[in-house]
Amino acid sequence: MRSAIVCFVTLLLLLQLPDTLQLDVKTCSNTYFITSRGKRLIGSAIERKSASSLTDCLKQCRANSVCRGINYLLDNDSPTCSLVDTSSTSNGTLQYVEDSAIIYSAELACHSSDDIKCSRQWAYELTPSTDIKTQEMVISTLAGHDRGSCLDECLRRSTACRAALFNGQTRECRVALIGPHTVHTVEEYFKDDAQWDLYESNCRDEQLDKRKCQYLKVKNAGFVDVFDAKLAPVFDIDQCQARCVTWADGTCRSYTFDSATQTCYISHSTSRVLGKNPLDIRQKHFTMADLDDCVDFNLKCQQDAMLIRGTAMKLFSGTIRAKQERSYFCDKAIKNAFDFETTIPYGECGTKKQSEPIPTYSNLMFVKDGSTELVTVRDKLLQVLCRLHDGEDISVSYRLDVLGNETVEDNTVRLITPEQPFTIKPKYRLSVLTRDLRKADVVTVGDTGYILITVDEEAQESGLDFELTDLVAQDKTGKTVQLLDGDGCPLSTDTVLNVEKDTDGGLRLKIKFEGFPDSAEVVYKGLVKPCLTQCWRKCGKKGDGAKSEPIIRARRSPSDYNPRQFFLAQDLYKIRSNSGVRLINGPTGQPQVIDLNRPVRLPELMNLLSISSNYSNDRATMDEYDSLDISARPVPSRLAICLTQNPSCLFTVLLAVLQCFLVFFCVCIMYFYVQQWRECARVRRLRRLNEEAAITSTVQYQFEPPPSNKGAVAEDRPT
Repeated sequence: MRSAIVCFVTLLLLLQLPDTLQLDVKTCSNTYFITSRGKRLIGSAIERKSASSLTDCLKQCRANSVCRGINYLLDNDSPTCSLVDTSSTSNGTLQYVEDSAIIYSAELACHSSDDIKCSRQWAYELTPSTDIKTQEMVISTLAGHDRGSCLDECLRRSTACRAALFNGQTRECRVALIGPHTVHTVEEYFKDDAQWDLYESNCRDEQLDKRKCQYLKVKNAGFVDVFDAKLAPVFDIDQCQARCVTWADGTCRSYTFDSATQTCYISHSTSRVLGKNPLDIRQKHFTMADLDDCVDFNLKCQQDAMLIRGTAMKLFSGTIRAKQERSYFCDKAIKNAFDFETTIPYGECGTKKQSEPIPTYSNLMFVKDGSTELVTVRDKLLQVLCRLHDGEDISVSYRLDVLGNETVEDNTVRLITPEQPFTIKPKYRLSVLTRDLRKADVVTVGDTGYILITVDEEAQESGLDFELTDLVAQDKTGKTVQLLDGDGCPLSTDTVLNVEKDTDGGLRLKIKFEGFPDSAEVVYKGLVKPCLTQCWRKCGKKGDGAKSEPIIRARRSPSDYNPRQFFLAQDLYKIRSNSGVRLINGPTGQPQVIDLNRPVRLPELMNLLSISSNYSNDRATMDEYDSLDISARPVPSRLAICLTQNPSCLFTVLLAVLQCFLVFFCVCIMYFYVQQWRECARVRRLRRLNEEAAITSTVQYQFEPPPSNKGAVAEDRPT
């Protein structure tokens, strides 16, 4: 009984231990830092050193075997790193520093597994007593977790998790889709709650061009008491913003430039999240900028439509629509999304087509921020252009001419054909090879082979890469087997066995010949899209793999990167194999003997002849097989071949049958009219005869006796 009580009390004490003591960081090989703004880390101060950035301070702590955390502070306006041992509370001989001088503190924590990694020096930022309002922004809720396992769960879902929330009393863990720095209004999505602590991730690497981010600048104002890095010398504000955009230790969301000291203060946080008003500190040599909006767009041209994708650093709600003159149509509403897309079919939503010299489709898209119906700085204008190359390439290109940053009217955005094209037009070829890298004319179903995509020398010298999408195999009947999808990923690993880059800049796919009936003649065709970098795609789970960067050419005024105006253009090349590949059934290996005493079907004979010819190194073509005269085989009739193997012939037969039916129908109509005419003539003749008969029956005759001879009569009378 006493031992049970001791175990129960021990369990209660373990539950009350701080989460930082659940894993010993002294023996941990996979550690990370959790930062907190304006909060002192309690412990024994080991030493203090100068550090120009928070990252440098954390590196100093990692280099010290006793250090378990840091206090990054201002000492006489100089950034200083104070190394802390949390196992002791003695301050030693170091001078005490007020809490108001603390910029950030950071404590060392340990991952539960060596497989979990974070590329940044600090992994999370703590915002105490904060909970999320909208449950739709919660990816999952987990029970029975400690703080360390909760934070590791967020890193395991790094493609979607932006923050983790932990309740120390109920030991609940929430994996959230948003954090305070990923929304425009913090109060709209988060609330105060003493039971919950929010840990925002710093391990995410946003896959977008930060040069296209929009910063709102405030002159003669700013603050220099909260920052991640103090950089000097920096000569102008443009250089300060460039240092902010290329900052590798995190995501730079604000900066303050001091022209008097030529110093640039970089911060991962914004004034709104910090709860600071830049106008509280008025200095004529200060200029501050806050990251307000950051959206990047990508165009994906398809065979029958254009796909426009957007990626936002902050949660986006709004509408994307097509613009034609002063009208808007084909609206698509977007609500609370970091990634969104819309599909515009060719010939719809105001898409314009230009047939010469190559088929070109263009449209003007308007992305409207959903916070207000008024025009704001967050609204975007996109000019999209798809060029579909079929056959020989023509050296031609387009550019976008935008007149200033004023309100865009119909005549301010137009396509202009330059005298000198800027788009390099590589040529691509598709070849089908056997397993021994010979041209594939006749293959056996189930055999393996290769599809090789080659690029000409001009494209190789240009440094352009490419991606292959929508690869299909098709026979003469129209049956298709899709090998690669619209993203260039295999649909079946049983058919597409391997995809790898060639040393000459091409692409090689190892495939299995299958999916078609015996003697089918198959052609392979697909789409090639040139891109600049990261064209090699790792396919797997949704969200994995690199995202290719298309060739985007733009002319913007007045600066090279205008975050409100985009010009997206992509070339699409249709490729196909030059000749068909005949697929036959039957095993390979030893030659087989044809028994001419029994009927042999044509596919079987072709298979046997193929095996025999391969075995004797005398490879005959399919035309030679068709010309062989073997009387022992039942040759199908021409009509059977026409109806089963040739769609064009079948269509011709159906058309001839239809014409015969029409001729027969016309003859029937003529026969009907002739018969009706003959009947009418007969009726008229009978009617005339009846009328004549009626007239004859109505004629009256009067009998008159012949005149008498009086003398003769008198002589005959008796006397």
